Amino acid sequence: MELAVSASTVQQLLMPVVVFIVIGALALVLRWSQTPARNRRAARRGLLVTLARLPTQDAADRVTTRLRHGGIRATSSQAESGVDVLVWPEEYGEARLLVRGDEQRGNGG
Repeated sequence: MELAVSASTVQQLLMPVVVFIVIGALALVLRWSQTPARNRRAARRGLLVTLARLPTQDAADRVTTRLRHGGIRATSSQAESGVDVLVWPEEYGEARLLVRGDEQRGNGG
């Protein structure tokens, strides 16, 4: 008894495997591209970058006021889960140091 396998049979068996691999790869790429901004170092929002996400507008206002007193241009914007404090990319490092210094000293504003 001889078992003959034609090329079309092999194609029919491999096609679903290839389709599942391609769909899986696309799912991984989409998942990676849609990761929340909190997982990235500094999330961009237009020309500005997110420095911090705070729970209330009052907390964001205190931080932006402190940054402005330190000579850094800052603003806040409502986010899906809080309020983002936004700064210009070239001032991000300095703003981060200023806010961290306040946190370490216990100075909220």
